[in-house]
Amino acid sequence: MRSGGLDGGANPGAKTMNFLRLFTGTVLDEPVESRPKRVFLHIPKCGGSSLHKLLAAHFRSTKICPMRHNRLESIKPQALAKYQLFSGHFTWESVDKFIPGPKSIVTILREPVRRLLSSYYFGRSHTWRFIRKHPHFSEAPAAYDLHGMAYRPAKELELEQYLDSQYHHLSGLMVRWIGGGDGSPDEMLARAKLHLSQMASVGLLEDMESSVEGIFNAWSLLCPTAIPKELDQSQLANMYPWLEAVDIQELSSSVSDMLQEICALDIELYEYARQLVMYRRNQRQLQIPKTRAAA
Repeated sequence: MRSGGLDGGANPGAKTMNFLRLFTGTVLDEPVESRPKRVFLHIPKCGGSSLHKLLAAHFRSTKICPMRHNRLESIKPQALAKYQLFSGHFTWESVDKFIPGPKSIVTILREPVRRLLSSYYFGRSHTWRFIRKHPHFSEAPAAYDLHGMAYRPAKELELEQYLDSQYHHLSGLMVRWIGGGDGSPDEMLARAKLHLSQMASVGLLEDMESSVEGIFNAWSLLCPTAIPKELDQSQLANMYPWLEAVDIQELSSSVSDMLQEICALDIELYEYARQLVMYRRNQRQLQIPKTRAAA
């Protein structure tokens, strides 16, 4: 691994970013064939935007794939081959099919019911002007394939109606995102667990600091000194003109039951991920005395 140059060039934001890189670690500028592609599989509404910014500070902008949504097939293979960091709403199936060469994959999961509610209110907070202007992000079912959510039904429908009408698209989304392929729900769940076990690092939004540390260590990057907190919906609405504040609806018993039913597969996957994270953390702690003794 070697440090890249820090000349800002003609990029107006480069000097600021390069200044940041001086304090966050080495800028990766390695030969394409020297390391596996680094892939952050960003499950929607799992805190990935903050992690993307932290990771991107370690790579030259020309080495970061510009595609952030599940449309890797729209980039020519020879163009994909030159990138070192892929970070976006990609499914496992898309990553496996379109990103060439060996890959080091990481992801972060979130408690499924909270993730689904966050997705609903995030979609609902988009203005009608944005929804009409960007149908590819807003209309089901295409928007679910693109980035895991559809804004229009969330905007139009109350929560219970939304869950009922979008049941097929919402059910087991994390399992389908990570498991991929055809088959029964149990088969997809088994594949998703296998894929998690094959990842370089798996994190949980509920333990973001340790999750970021695990991902950065897995990729031999210097951990950031500060991890930005995810902003809530009201904060986001104040920052971006295409978002507006929305009311949080009270959860009835029928809605709570529906949420549990929709998230059943994801809850099982999340519990597996939680156990996997704990196991790997314990294994690292057991290796510390051996490393010190060897030194």
